[in-house]
Amino acid sequence: MSEKTIGMTVTGEIFQPVRLYYAVRNRHEVEKRLARLGCMEVDTSQKRLVWLYTDEAKAINFKNDFHSIPKEVSPVVIGSFVWKSDETLILDVRSFERALEAIPFFDKHIPRSLAMTTHCATVNRIFEVAESAPSNFDIFFENNDKLVEINPNAFMDRARETPLSKNNSPDLQAITSFLDNEMDRFFEFEKFPLHFYEDGLTSLKGSFTLRRLVAIKRWEGDANYSFKDVFKKMFAASQN
Repeated sequence: MSEKTIGMTVTGEIFQPVRLYYAVRNRHEVEKRLARLGCMEVDTSQKRLVWLYTDEAKAINFKNDFHSIPKEVSPVVIGSFVWKSDETLILDVRSFERALEAIPFFDKHIPRSLAMTTHCATVNRIFEVAESAPSNFDIFFENNDKLVEINPNAFMDRARETPLSKNNSPDLQAITSFLDNEMDRFFEFEKFPLHFYEDGLTSLKGSFTLRRLVAIKRWEGDANYSFKDVFKKMFAASQN
């Protein structure tokens, strides 16, 4: 049996589709701002606006940076915008890393008075290089009954309501029970709110790292690996 190979992007990241959702106050002005950028180009064949790895975007340092990309495949499409309505704009990218670069990049070029990113949707699995990747991510993020909307606030409320310590020390039994009840899950498709304007990218980076750790373990063959296993490992390490 041949070894499995992880699917990668041209810029060197693990291929994991992400959709960013923007709430738009003035579509006409947002379109004008995007049109000013040399790294944006209209793709009439798919009714989208593509974000290219060139001009203003070439300063982004992906693992395979702008100068290492062969000329015959440049400029690389690193994202695509599609209008879902006059008030909703989505940006699809092919990796967690591209999403983390896209948010501050477009925050710089589109005033928050015109549009703000509100949610993120992810595909939490690893693709093999032999799998064909769709150009349209609606197959993952629209009309998909497996897409689960996460409410992080509800989870934090339950965490605060659960006594996880005894006599000012961590209660191992209580923590184990909490993890078993709350974290023994893993959804292949998730959508959750972003808090970039309040917290920056720190929490999103952590969310992406956690999801990738579990996805890789599952891709390696541990089909039941979940968030619980990651946190138990982290907790055990903190007690040593």
